[in-house]
Amino acid sequence: MQSVAMPWLALQLTHNGLLVGLVLRGPSSHRCCSAGQLGGIIADRYRKRRILLITQAAFTVPSFALFVLSAGGHAQYWRC
Repeated sequence: MQSVAMPWLALQLTHNGLLVGLVLRGPSSHRCCSAGQLGGIIADRYRKRRILLITQAAFTVPSFALFVLSAGGHAQYWRC
């Protein structure tokens, strides 16, 4: 849901397709290779259900923050 909401919000704020493309590319394309190894170690050591509950709970934090900012009219598109 958030992968659709962020580009939509960027389009509503900027009305610029290039900037929406930058949101779609995002920081997820810069992940390092060791993140997969770390995920494998965690998956081997802990119960899968617990990992799933923790990660899904952690994913709700940025989604809720995006909702609060956009509903309150405080969302801005930052350019680096």
